[in-house]
Amino acid sequence: MLSVTLRALRRDGPVTRTVTPTVPPRVDYPLTDAGPSSAGVVAEVLRRAEDHRRHIHEARSAYDRAAAPR
Repeated sequence: MLSVTLRALRRDGPVTRTVTPTVPPRVDYPLTDAGPSSAGVVAEVLRRAEDHRRHIHEARSAYDRAAAPR
């Protein structure tokens, strides 16, 4: 999932990929000029998740119970 997410972020523009040819290779994903404006959106999603942690946990538990094989 991390690879898929990083690839999508590169495609959308807020990060770029830089490979340093060392052993083992080093790969960095620095923010582009568009990156900082995305940070506020991510921070808001994290704040919302934190504010609704109990509800999210209850919803996940209910979903997992309903999806469990019988």
